[in-house]
Amino acid sequence: TTVSPIVTSRRQLSDHIFSSTPISSSTTNILPSTKNHIHHRIKSQKMISNFPDILCIQLKRFSHDRLSNRTIKLNTSIIIEPEKILDLSYLHYTTWLGLRNSSISYHYRLIAICLHLSENSSSSLSSIHLTKRINDHYVCLYRTDHNQWFLSDDERIIEINDINNLFQTSYVTENCYLLFYERYL
Repeated sequence: TTVSPIVTSRRQLSDHIFSSTPISSSTTNILPSTKNHIHHRIKSQKMISNFPDILCIQLKRFSHDRLSNRTIKLNTSIIIEPEKILDLSYLHYTTWLGLRNSSISYHYRLIAICLHLSENSSSSLSSIHLTKRINDHYVCLYRTDHNQWFLSDDERIIEINDINNLFQTSYVTENCYLLFYERYL
């Protein structure tokens, strides 16, 4: 059998161990014996029981417009720091239980990003001769084992020398779609 790496926990909001999305602002429970209403504010927290070697994060970049009955792209700017090491230990269920295992690595570093350019994208990188395509198009930024970054599309592979500047452009911040992180020791 397959076990999901996601563990769900519900805690009262007075417990500020984790920050998460509230299930509702008020949930009513009826006690069978007294029929009194008791209001509790609760939240849901997702935790990881088994950390993968490669962590893939998909950003929600699309929304359905009910008025036009069309899917529209969300160009919200996302700040991504290519050299930042993510510490995800707070998401591991053993941390929540106070049983953190120091032999397990909870750290990840960015190794690749998929960018989605649509017909509504205004982004281009003329400095590296990559401009917007006619319709939907995907490109990939990836890190090699030698810590060098490349951009790849359907036609070419381009070495990127100044990755920090590239990650600050709207080309990346408004079009990143999939983020791939590798467990980092």
